[in-house]
Order: sequence, then C-alpha cells, then structure tokens
Amino acid sequence: MKQAKLKKTPFDHSGGHPGKLWVQRALDVMFEVGNQAIFRRWEADSLPPLKGGVIYVATHINGLVDPMVITRVQKKRVISLGRHDLTTRPVIGWWARKFGTQPVLRRAEIEAGVVDAQFARYINDRSMLTVAACLAAGHSGVVMPEGKSHQDCRLHALRTGSSRSALAAAAIADEKGLPAPVIQTVGLHWRTHYWLRTDHYVEFGETLEIPSTHSAEDRTRLAAGEWVEPSHEDTIALRNRIFDTLSPLTPDAPDWPTLRAWKLLAHMGANKADTPLKTLKDEVRAYREVRDVVGDSSQDSLLDEAREAAEILHSRDLDSRRNRWASALEAFSAPCS
Repeated sequence: MKQAKLKKTPFDHSGGHPGKLWVQRALDVMFEVGNQAIFRRWEADSLPPLKGGVIYVATHINGLVDPMVITRVQKKRVISLGRHDLTTRPVIGWWARKFGTQPVLRRAEIEAGVVDAQFARYINDRSMLTVAACLAAGHSGVVMPEGKSHQDCRLHALRTGSSRSALAAAAIADEKGLPAPVIQTVGLHWRTHYWLRTDHYVEFGETLEIPSTHSAEDRTRLAAGEWVEPSHEDTIALRNRIFDTLSPLTPDAPDWPTLRAWKLLAHMGANKADTPLKTLKDEVRAYREVRDVVGDSSQDSLLDEAREAAEILHSRDLDSRRNRWASALEAFSAPCS
C-alpha cells in the first residue's frame, strides 16, 4: 500500500476541481483518439438539459472503456472516484492524480490487513467529500456503482459509494443555494463487447432527482468541509432507486446465449416486417421488446430454438443483422448438410 502517494493525491473541499484543466483537455483528445481506434461505429443519445452537477451511473463490463465512452460525450468537467491503486500505479497513476481522481479503500482491503481502518477512513472521507463538493459546484462524475468490472449481462449488486456522494452533494448544494445535482442513468451497449472495432451506443435513461436529506446542522458541516455520512436508510433507498432504474438499461438477461437469442428474434421480426434494424440503437430497442414479451423462460420452445440458432451463428462469428443474413442462413444450415 503506497500510503504516501495516496496522501499526496490532490483534493479540494471547496467545490474547486482538484485536477489540472490541461490534463482534462489532454484526456479528452486521448479518449477521442481511443474511441476512433477501438470502435468501428458509435452513437449516443442527446444529452439531457441539466443545470447542476451530474453523476453518470452505468454497468461495468468493459474496464476503462466504460468511463471513456461516457466522458467523451458529456460536456462538464469530470471528477472521478476509483480504486486506490488507480492513483498509485506507474504512468496511469500520474495521469489519474493530475486528472483529480479520488482514491477509495475498500472494506476487503481493511479486512485483509492491507491497510488499517483509521487510514482508510481518512482517505475515503476526504475523497467522498471532494467528489460531493465538486458535484454540488456543477461538475460531473462518472461512477460504476457495482464497484468492479465483470463479464455478466445483468447488473450486479450496487455499492453505496455513489449514493452517499450523491446525498452529500445534494446537501451541500442545498446549503449553498446551488442548482441541485442529479443522477443520470446510462445504458452502455456493445455489438460484441470483447471485440476490437465493434460498435457502441451510449443511451441516456431516466434522470433521478437527489433528495436533500441531511439535517440543517449536517448540511452546514458538509459545506464547511467536514464529511458527514447520510443515514443508512436514505443511502439504501437511493441505492435501490438507482438499481431499479439502471437495470432495464442493461441487457438484463440471465446469460449471453439468451441475449443473443433475443437479438436474433428481434432481427427476424424486423426483417419480416421489412423494417431492418440498421443501427445498434435500433437493435437495443428491438431486443428489449422481445425481452419484455418472451422473457427468459426455459420452457419456451421458440426461445430454445432461437438460442440454438444464435449459438450456431455466434460460433462462426456471425450475428443476425440484415447485411449478413445470407451468411447467417448458410451458417445455420451447414450442420444439417
């Protein structure tokens, strides 16, 4: 544990951004170049009109690519909160500190004896207050509330960090008479998430208002630069709202074969109606309709057949888009010949 580097990580409890503006600009360029290199096609919904600070929340299956594609389409200066080693690693740690990334130490690291509880609380309280103050001042944050990157097509249980920061930010904004920050749910969609040169679509879902739940005394303490935890009940209630609102923006499938089956059925229905799904955004909207109607029932013969067909296509690196329909049919019939 590189405690000296963690202590030296810049922070600011006044609402000023702890990072260097030129680093934000440099990373904006890097993110744009990275997006051009990694993806073949991309699209994003129009940004909702928001006056105050914004916390963008999304599922997390693509590592550092997830915050990159959100950051590049939003317009505010970003304050980020991440694993402590993001700010202490060689090279990337220097950029993270200059960017203003705030480190957090997890309970697992305390229980494993990697760090003592007192130091962890000092760093975490300092980081959470910096993020909350920045959000109250009108900056934005990109948060993956699951607290880890994974490879599943359903949202994992959410940690409380984003909810606690959000409630503190709302309290500070309330105390200072600033526009209230909000939580903006984001759907991150990939044609094939582990492929280079695939497509992605950034979807903006429902915007959640954050209640100001701290007492008048606690709001004053927060605004003065002292971290005050929101109540457990308020934290859990907000966390549950985020989970319930964010889940439908993920694939929300029990497994990848079921998701591929939904996509196949969506494309077949669209092609039959002579309204082919031309973009990833079209595909996402269409397979959701299939998801809502067909679901994931293991007793559904139509879904079972779609799974089988979709897995044949997948095994040959094919999907069900119209511009590959001839190849898809050929691939599907090959095992029967």
